[in-house]
Amino acid sequence: MGQPETEKTRILLVDDEVVVLEVQAEILRRLGYGVAASKDSLEAFDLFKESPYGFDLVITDEIMPRLRGTELAARIRDIRPDVPVIILTAGLDLVRTQERAEALRINDVFLKPVDRSGIAAAIETLLRRRREEETRCDCSAAPCFTPELEPA
Repeated sequence: MGQPETEKTRILLVDDEVVVLEVQAEILRRLGYGVAASKDSLEAFDLFKESPYGFDLVITDEIMPRLRGTELAARIRDIRPDVPVIILTAGLDLVRTQERAEALRINDVFLKPVDRSGIAAAIETLLRRRREEETRCDCSAAPCFTPELEPA
């Protein structure tokens, strides 16, 4: 018998607030996902660069020192355009975050604090769409997933 799909799924989680990062990571782990958590956006980018196909999804805070979440997403998408990205924001800059997210074709934007069932549903929807897209195309080198912005 194979592993449940969530146990095969690896999420890169980025938030500069350590307590928030730890709580979000624990929620994702309890949902059955593998989580690589980073409090620094540049370190997270380095992790992604080292293994771009080692992550199935990226969840990042928007407002962080050194590199905003949308900037991190843009750099990640330069390496691997098919990876789903979810941006988290405290709402202070929600309109601008949503505008940036649309321009970068970010998959979803969530307000903090994040509802466990809402984020779980968004993750499953994004991963299901990506799997469906991969099965429809013949991609020998990389998946053919085209991200779409989902309403929050």
